[in-house]
Amino acid sequence: MRTEPGLPPDRPFDLADPAAYATGDAHGSWHRLRQTDPVRLDRTPSGVPYWSAFTHRDCARILRDTNTFSSTSGTILDSIGSPDPAGGRTVVLADPPQHAPLRALTMRHLGPAAVRGQADTIRERVHRLVADLTPGVHDVMPKLRRLPMLALGPLLDLPEQDWDALVHHAIGCIAPTDPEFANGTLNHNHAKLFHLIRTALHTGNAFAADLRSLPLSGRPATSRDVLLNLYSTLIGGNTTTPHVAAHLLLRLADQPELWEAIRADPTQIPDLVEEGVRWATPTQSLVRRVTTDVELGGRQLRAGDWVAAWVASANRDEAVFPDPYRFTPGRPAHAHLGFGRGAHYCAGAQAARLLLGALIEELVQRGLRFSLAQEPQHLSSTVINGITTMPMRFCR
Repeated sequence: MRTEPGLPPDRPFDLADPAAYATGDAHGSWHRLRQTDPVRLDRTPSGVPYWSAFTHRDCARILRDTNTFSSTSGTILDSIGSPDPAGGRTVVLADPPQHAPLRALTMRHLGPAAVRGQADTIRERVHRLVADLTPGVHDVMPKLRRLPMLALGPLLDLPEQDWDALVHHAIGCIAPTDPEFANGTLNHNHAKLFHLIRTALHTGNAFAADLRSLPLSGRPATSRDVLLNLYSTLIGGNTTTPHVAAHLLLRLADQPELWEAIRADPTQIPDLVEEGVRWATPTQSLVRRVTTDVELGGRQLRAGDWVAAWVASANRDEAVFPDPYRFTPGRPAHAHLGFGRGAHYCAGAQAARLLLGALIEELVQRGLRFSLAQEPQHLSSTVINGITTMPMRFCR
């Protein structure tokens, strides 16, 4: 989705249409809805009703309150009316208390301590990734899409020659109608991705071994459970971090004075990254299922109802972010919902921050300046605020 500075016009925007995000900008509609209809009843293309929440307060509440708003039926718009069969079996699709052991295991491999231990190695991989980024025109997206695999590939013992295919099919699972990634059907993308990640089951991989030894709801984990959690980890990383990186470069190209300030003082990079996550909000919406009757934003939701927290709208809420349509590094890092909130706060947040920061550090150290060579192409997806191609002109 396009995310230009300034409040865009309030044009009709179908929030349930993936194609709308490839060419449009929903922020004008979201701005109006936060003021006039902060929780409203919507319908999927097949007619299934669901609630949409647009304010920061309501979205944060939905994400925090796992007792009332459950993840086990699915977390994306496509889940509405068709509960996810992996419900309760992965860290993303489990509620407390079943969620806790899966979360603890994931954090052991991806949390702050694990990332600190791998920081120098990951920075070196980022250095190699951009080593051939020389003056001239380059579509940066193939490189940016590789960023998460610099951490996840070695973590899961996945062969480097498979990384590009893994990323392609991961994005295809989330955006199966996008022309760039519509490789057959959604089932085809799922099958290809599962085939590739089965490698981790046969290499003595520590993450997979720990998952296999973990009891799930009082029973031993199966190979299917392990695969589902590896799949979830790969989807989570590969469909988010590259697009924050892309939107960051897009903003820096549009605000060359900001890039010069970063080059002059690289200590600002962490603030730049944090504002990049707020600005891009790579996961635009997160779906939950209501477990008990509850009032939300003046509306009465019933047990069994579906509700979408439009996190991208929440991250432009004027009640929380002064001048929200301006890209301003240095805002309070804890305010945005770009990494989620509560029990399901992104397990890979620290790895994402490291990868994004290392990318910017490398561009600074290489003395590169950049501008857009062509308009970027945006992803057709109701879930991910993504960019598919972005040719940039680099110079020194």
